[in-house]
Amino acid sequence: MKKVLSSILALAMLLCALVSIITVDTLAADEPPTSGQCGDDVWYTYDSNTHMLTIFGTGPMWDFEIIPRISSNRPWNEWVKTVVVKEGVTSIGDMAFYETRIESIQLPESLESIGDKAFHMGDNLIAEITIPKNVRFIGTNAFTYTEIKEFQVGAQNKWFRSVGGVLFTVDMKTLITYPCASQTKHYAVPQGVEIIKESAFYPRGSRYLETISFPDSLRIIEMSAFQEQRGLRDVHLPPNLEYLGRGCFLVVNSFSCIEIPATMIEIENEAFFAIKDLNEIYFLGAPPILGEEIYWLAPEDLTLYYPTVLADAWAPNGEITYQGYNIAPYSYERGDANCDGKVSAADAAAILRHLVKLTPLFLRGIKVADVTGDGQITAADAARILRWLVRLESSL
Repeated sequence: MKKVLSSILALAMLLCALVSIITVDTLAADEPPTSGQCGDDVWYTYDSNTHMLTIFGTGPMWDFEIIPRISSNRPWNEWVKTVVVKEGVTSIGDMAFYETRIESIQLPESLESIGDKAFHMGDNLIAEITIPKNVRFIGTNAFTYTEIKEFQVGAQNKWFRSVGGVLFTVDMKTLITYPCASQTKHYAVPQGVEIIKESAFYPRGSRYLETISFPDSLRIIEMSAFQEQRGLRDVHLPPNLEYLGRGCFLVVNSFSCIEIPATMIEIENEAFFAIKDLNEIYFLGAPPILGEEIYWLAPEDLTLYYPTVLADAWAPNGEITYQGYNIAPYSYERGDANCDGKVSAADAAAILRHLVKLTPLFLRGIKVADVTGDGQITAADAARILRWLVRLESSL
């Protein structure tokens, strides 16, 4: 019996020793070198006590490739807290600070580009970042999943500008990135913006952002632009929109209805993905190019509605499906501003709420709200509807 107990004890001691060796080796492997190369003519030093990384030299950094928990060719680890990039360095490489814990960073005026996913998906505690004056390229997902509350841009930068902490191209035609940790509940995309870039609002703004309004100038919403905006409620797409990229409204909270403007040319796969309660999509024009699954995980009763006057384009032979989707016609009723199928005092109220910018009308409502026929929607339209309801007007 004593021999058995001795054998068990010896085996236990051996296992503990092995675990200790493995743990020490693992920790040692995680500890980055204190210096090394990170570009053809770019080098770094790392202080493991302060977790400070200093990058210096001339020219661009290398791009890195990281597969989380599997492999990485980046020489420093995720525990970097402070980064100082010296003058002479011209680029931040792809994934350079992917999944790091940076609390502060200093970028040089010599910097010209910031690579794809350069700061993506880290527990980055940087509240704001200034894009230096010579930066002319910012890669996809460069700042997604961070704690940045606002972007600043060097005064002499010729390619980018910041308005309200949001990053745009200098001509204000393209919205590049919305700060992930902004606490704004409503955001109005400025008039003149034509493109919302890939992953521009993806994703952490979802903790605060509830509503968004788009300008008439908007034409393109790129891939994953509003992915995982879980707090986002009903969205009114603008009247001149032409393109919706893949997954642009992926896993958002709850839309009661989506309207597709008549100008739409193409909707990519999974543009609408797992959206709670969305059973109706209204098209105001002829069928655009549709991806194989524009609404992934769609409910069985999802219906695409089209204007009765465009039946020849959608259902020339009376079809009840289009590319596998249920379809049905709808018609406009003059005065039905809230699109509930009847004209009532609620339509007058909807017009007034639209005018004071509390709740915008759907595009279908805009088409029928101008009951005075003066070419614009005003309080006079609401008044005419109410007068018609009490038979002071003979018609709408």
